[in-house]
Amino acid sequence: MRNWLRRQVWIWALSACLPLFAQEFRAVITGVVKDAQGAVVPAVPIEAQNLATNDISRTTTNETGYYAFPVLPIGTYRVTAAPAGFKKTVRDNLELRVGDQVQQDFRLEIGAVSEVITVTAGTDLLQTLASDKGQVVGEALRARSLQSPTKVLIFGNPNAGTPLMVAPASQSIYR
Repeated sequence: MRNWLRRQVWIWALSACLPLFAQEFRAVITGVVKDAQGAVVPAVPIEAQNLATNDISRTTTNETGYYAFPVLPIGTYRVTAAPAGFKKTVRDNLELRVGDQVQQDFRLEIGAVSEVITVTAGTDLLQTLASDKGQVVGEALRARSLQSPTKVLIFGNPNAGTPLMVAPASQSIYR
């Protein structure tokens, strides 16, 4: 009887903690590397550098020109493609937020290794892999929402580094 009760307590405790493992705090960068004629380029070294921490993640394109960084911490990145025989191509200030799945394709130009193409302004990031929307609430918006006379529901723990979701109590957050 005593072992049965102990086992039941452990099962209950573990099942209560399971939702904690589902919290996502990372982002994903994927893409395809092509040459100027549109043909895929295999075996291209790709680097993703976190500009805040200078951590560098490296990968290589596969035979279809596809690359992926599946588990990047959130932050601002510089993504670089530097194949032999082509100009080095850089995508700067690529901002990743929680749960982002960003596709960043490269079109390479033939040239010397010393030549660099840096793209600093481009189109807005398009998330082609996810259909959900998210928003990180800043300190000013959270303070302004708390000062309003309406009731406000706040989800998240700012001390744990998770983003907050703020919604008026009269508005359903489940649409």
